[in-house]
Amino acid sequence: MTKHLFFVIKQILKIIIQNFILPIIYRYFCLQNPKINPKLVLLADAHHTNLPSSMWQIKQVIESKGLRVEECIQDYARLSLTELLSAMSRFMNLYSQAHYVFICDNFLPVASCKKRQETIVVQLWHGGGALKKFGYDTKADIPSWYLGNVFKNYDLVTVSSRSCIRYFASAMRLGEERIRPLGISRTDCYFKNEYIEMCQEKLYERFPDLIGKKLLLWAPTFRENPKNRKVPGYREIQQLEVMLGPSWKIIKKLHPHIDCQQDEISNSFSAEELLPVIDYLVTDYSSIVFDYLLFERPFAFFVPDLEEYLATRGLYMSLDEFPGEKTRTVQELYLAVMTAWDNEKKEQLTRCKKKYMEACDGQASRRILAEIGLR
Repeated sequence: MTKHLFFVIKQILKIIIQNFILPIIYRYFCLQNPKINPKLVLLADAHHTNLPSSMWQIKQVIESKGLRVEECIQDYARLSLTELLSAMSRFMNLYSQAHYVFICDNFLPVASCKKRQETIVVQLWHGGGALKKFGYDTKADIPSWYLGNVFKNYDLVTVSSRSCIRYFASAMRLGEERIRPLGISRTDCYFKNEYIEMCQEKLYERFPDLIGKKLLLWAPTFRENPKNRKVPGYREIQQLEVMLGPSWKIIKKLHPHIDCQQDEISNSFSAEELLPVIDYLVTDYSSIVFDYLLFERPFAFFVPDLEEYLATRGLYMSLDEFPGEKTRTVQELYLAVMTAWDNEKKEQLTRCKKKYMEACDGQASRRILAEIGLR
């Protein structure tokens, strides 16, 4: 079966589930549950087996308010059809009762019905800024013939700065009034000294041979096919580690959607746990670069397939807007890593951080909850 045919079949199944099956299930549970529970908060995601890091901070603040939290966290791609329908049915049952629903990625069930007016849906999203095109702005995500609104029912979408609003409104086909620059909940942890210290202690306790080494994190995003095991640049990154020598250690952290073997360190730590510890970031089109702006440390883009990526998915902004070097070969990347940033680059970084991450200050979670009345 070709990739395109598989994609088409998958989209048709999603259309059937969204427009016919789930609305019936939701209406059934609404009859069973005539009123919402004002203290019920639902956290839902279809891409992880455990609570996504994008929800860690918001969950802590919610629980401190004495609310009941239910989680619907499963990787739908790994479920059989029976398991998938069971997981969706459980969500629709809780959805019919919940006062607040939080998601952090595309989540079809939440958009599959006419929800109760009292239920508030918050899209936390999983990345800062807006670099690569997504949603309705790229055929790689949603084909033009798709029947149904994938982002329906969102009452609030949180973004990292005012500069992102128009991109999210375009990608999600939502009015700009629903996109609010309240910050990214996940980034709150970066402003806690105890969290930074915990990350350092945890890493060096687990891997004591890293003590004294400079750490470089390579974190590329996925391409057209998330399950494609081929990652552009993988061989060059292995060459780079040899070129840098024993004083450096490269940690390979691939996108969660990529079905590819990672190294022992990246399997043991989330990206959020690694960013506070590393000395240098190498990425391509991943939103992880926006998180790393908060640390004001050097980074570079390694984009050997830039023209292809621009043609297939596209970017909202040019990589030239960032202070990080745009490299195409391993030799260029090596030079970027070994060259210290000058004052001009540091000033550009500060401007970039302010423009794209202005609302990320350690208080995003509380600000988001206050926006929906949970003060």
